[in-house]
Amino acid sequence: MKFFLPSVYLAASLVCVSSPTLAQTLTPLSIGLMAPLTGLVSAQGTEAKQVTQMLLERVKKEWAALGFSLKLEVFDDKDVTKEGRRLDDLIIKSPNLVIMIGPYNSEIAITASDLFFKSNLALISPTVTTNTLTDRNLSNVNRIVARDDSQSIAATQFMINNLGAKSVLLLNDSTTYGRGINVQISSLLRDKNIKVLGNIALAATLSSSTGTVYKDNNDYKQIIDYIKESKPNAIFYGGRYDTLIGFLKEFRNADLNIALLGSDNLNNADFYKKAGDLAQGIYITATVAPPAAYPKAQKILEQYRKTYNTELSGTGILTYDAVQVALEALKTAVGTSKKLPTRAQVSVAIRKTRLLTEQALTGEIAFNRSGDRKRSSIFVMQIGSDLNPRVNTIISVDTP
Repeated sequence: MKFFLPSVYLAASLVCVSSPTLAQTLTPLSIGLMAPLTGLVSAQGTEAKQVTQMLLERVKKEWAALGFSLKLEVFDDKDVTKEGRRLDDLIIKSPNLVIMIGPYNSEIAITASDLFFKSNLALISPTVTTNTLTDRNLSNVNRIVARDDSQSIAATQFMINNLGAKSVLLLNDSTTYGRGINVQISSLLRDKNIKVLGNIALAATLSSSTGTVYKDNNDYKQIIDYIKESKPNAIFYGGRYDTLIGFLKEFRNADLNIALLGSDNLNNADFYKKAGDLAQGIYITATVAPPAAYPKAQKILEQYRKTYNTELSGTGILTYDAVQVALEALKTAVGTSKKLPTRAQVSVAIRKTRLLTEQALTGEIAFNRSGDRKRSSIFVMQIGSDLNPRVNTIISVDTP
């Protein structure tokens, strides 16, 4: 759905979900959405906007009875940190905006949360997994998705309990992300008395005039020889999918019958396409699963398909639950009053909110004092012969 607006309104759009006749007598109350509506990942933002509108449309009469006219204010951050910063001041000054869904990008979310904190504006991110978002213990920051370190816990459990691993070799791509997740897994494995055979980089870190770059190795013979010699029960790869592809060719040619598990960056259609048959059988830890993995979401999936003539993704399901949390928190903050709640009241209410299993599409939702979900799901998927990932195991992880 495209809206053509004067340039002054391109940064933010206002979508009213209440009856025009009622709006004159009701107190306006705005929920914000900060997501990429344009740019390379605009499909994600468009879906977030649509699923949020769908839910708000469903509850508008209920909120009208409470004395409020619900509005959705949409802010297009273009998935660009600089654009997100430009929008922050506009968001903070919006008079009836008391809660934000998003952002969906880690850097944008961290920057925005610092600025929103000064005005007590709460955010609920459906997708940002980086530990840094909530490790700062800001009272206005919350998320629906699992943290990165929950992924490490699940990967460790899967290798031990499902693969029966007694020894594991770790591979990384030299990035902070790849090395970081492997350090976490290495510590967890050693705590369980599992032998860690090394944490080997598949790429070299180089410096250039534009910053750090990563150069993939052209010859993996030494690594393959070491694998043959050390005979790990499982291999875990942490890092970007593009770095793994070159190694996979030699790994498959060596005909090594060793289970290979990778981090969530491998959960990418471009990886399946570029790796082709080399990707078959690989396990992937993921914080978001295909829609079929959420049985309670089936009615919403049908409604979304009927409304927008397209399929809702797993990320869209997380967005739906984020909006459900926002609405419950707003009810708590409003109480019996028909007055617009303060942003501070809403921030406090979110931390008290609990959605039971029968309410939330992704399972029970409750928050700890840092704004993390107390318990979340990590999906271990396996790539099939048709190059489609399917859920092999779901692991519930208590937030560290």
